[in-house]
Amino acid sequence: MNIMEDFPILYALATGLSFIVAILLCIAGIVCYAKFRSPQSMLLLVGGLLVFGSHGFQFLGPLLAARAGSDTLIRMTGITGIVSGFSYLVFALGLILFIISLKKKITE
Repeated sequence: MNIMEDFPILYALATGLSFIVAILLCIAGIVCYAKFRSPQSMLLLVGGLLVFGSHGFQFLGPLLAARAGSDTLIRMTGITGIVSGFSYLVFALGLILFIISLKKKITE
């Protein structure tokens, strides 16, 4: 088994799985904001949309940067990693704040 022969399949599976996760996080943010109009749910919505948008950026950015050369590709890979990490951070902060606000409402 040659890893280079399996790479396109592995890459397609990883891309497909991360796309499904991005869609689910986006849907979760939309549903949460539709049911609970709060700053915390807005943060979830923004985070979900950023995750979905950054997924497209993660996919297309390196493809376009590869045409300019390996240095640009490496730089673009780093930038897309930062953008993706920030998107997940926004969603995670929204989730934590949302859970804290729900817990406060339940105990009141």
